[in-house]
Amino acid sequence: MNKRLASISAIVVMLEACSAVGPGFANHPADCAIGIAWADCLPGTKGYANGGGSLHRKEAADVAKAQHDALDAQFEAVRKQCDADMATSDLDPLREKIQFSRKLDSPPPFHYASLDSFPAPADRLLIAKWAPLRDACIEREHAVNTIPPNATPLDESFIRQEMSFGSESEAKVSELVVSLCEQKLTFGEFARRRYAIGKAAVDAVSRGANAAGPRASAAGSADCESAIRQ
Repeated sequence: MNKRLASISAIVVMLEACSAVGPGFANHPADCAIGIAWADCLPGTKGYANGGGSLHRKEAADVAKAQHDALDAQFEAVRKQCDADMATSDLDPLREKIQFSRKLDSPPPFHYASLDSFPAPADRLLIAKWAPLRDACIEREHAVNTIPPNATPLDESFIRQEMSFGSESEAKVSELVVSLCEQKLTFGEFARRRYAIGKAAVDAVSRGANAAGPRASAAGSADCESAIRQ
């Protein structure tokens, strides 16, 4: 009986060690090492480099998509909270003069860019009320962990650099908010300078992605655009 169980166990082990995509051991270590492109070649082997490894590529793609979707969901929750906070009717007069929600590199509509007036005393009070809400949104965004669990040191370095561009951009816009509140800028100047700051940040991220290559670019696509609302 013991011999029979041992035989069955040996067969199970052998079956588990066999490849599911063709004759040979799982992941075809010998063939993949010399460049034969089996579908189960592991990353880092010549076979994988030659176009094999489709099974592992799909697994990696599925994991990356799940991580990206989870990150998007967190930023979407932050966005909805920010929208809810800023939906107060008290801010409606200011909403006609400042875009509360925008993409970093989206040019301001003509209405905002051409508004050639300094804040009135009533506007300054509303700016002072809006600014802390904006700061709270940024703090919630920064609380989201954008580093995937399986990120390589290169991935992590790229993502942190990408987010640093956004943080620097946010800080510069915060300075603009202060200048606007102090009547040193018109609403139109604020909109145009804010756009220039955001576009410079997005351009910097794009240059970094091109220099780092497709892997870092994909890892960092958790992104400036999803994360930052100025």
